[in-house]
Amino acid sequence: PALEPGDWIFRLRGVRPNASKMEKIALCKLGHIEDGDPVELGGQMGDLARHYPHMDIFGGCCGTGATHLREMASVLSRTRAVQSNPA
Repeated sequence: PALEPGDWIFRLRGVRPNASKMEKIALCKLGHIEDGDPVELGGQMGDLARHYPHMDIFGGCCGTGATHLREMASVLSRTRAVQSNPA
């Protein structure tokens, strides 16, 4: 991840990313909300949960909708189940 290691990371409890990976200026010129890829976003939230198990707030911002949230919930529930019951 692009986050620098250190004790400060434990102060972060959650993330609410935009659905789109487009640069802000490109989004402004687009004229509508870009909703990105729900499966990719869900996978990225799962990656964050694996790297930072103390984080427990995951949501979305601009462009995220029910499809994104369902995908995040699905991935995160599987991730947390594995963390709770390691093989």
